[in-house]
Amino acid sequence: MEKNEKIEIFLLVFLLLVAVGFFLFFMMPKAKITLMEMSPISKNLMEQLNDGEVVKVYLNDLEINAEIAETTAKKTKGLSNITSLGENQGMLFLFSDSKKYTFWNKDTYIPLDLIWLNNGVVVDITYLPKFDKSKNNIVIVKPKKDANLVLEVKAGAVKKSNIKVGDVIKIKKVTEK
Repeated sequence: MEKNEKIEIFLLVFLLLVAVGFFLFFMMPKAKITLMEMSPISKNLMEQLNDGEVVKVYLNDLEINAEIAETTAKKTKGLSNITSLGENQGMLFLFSDSKKYTFWNKDTYIPLDLIWLNNGVVVDITYLPKFDKSKNNIVIVKPKKDANLVLEVKAGAVKKSNIKVGDVIKIKKVTEK
């Protein structure tokens, strides 16, 4: 085999490997992790979050695995009828408009901190006591300012992480490319 033939074979093999590499890189599905800062929150970002999906929410040193509540059914049920909640678990409620939404503790058997956010910025924080069936102690809370997101977490998380009005939320989402 002559030198020119060897070079031609090498180039063909090289180009074939490059073509296969490009195909695998661009055509194979990949998990892509994106960190999306929600200040100000975009309508596009809200549309990327799906009802029932779990995302990581960051607020100061608080890291929460939050289930998204976007549909009326999911928002209505919320965290009711659960008897325990992990330190890093919660629920993130999404609303299309900023308003003073009301939340209640009916059938919520654990105390909660509610972090009210507007466009990713904390606008208020409220405490929601657990519901006591024997006393029928229904408590209704709403924020002092309009909000389009509400993060429910285990009571005490706000104090532990020194969360305050003006803090900014971040979300980490795993999406398929």
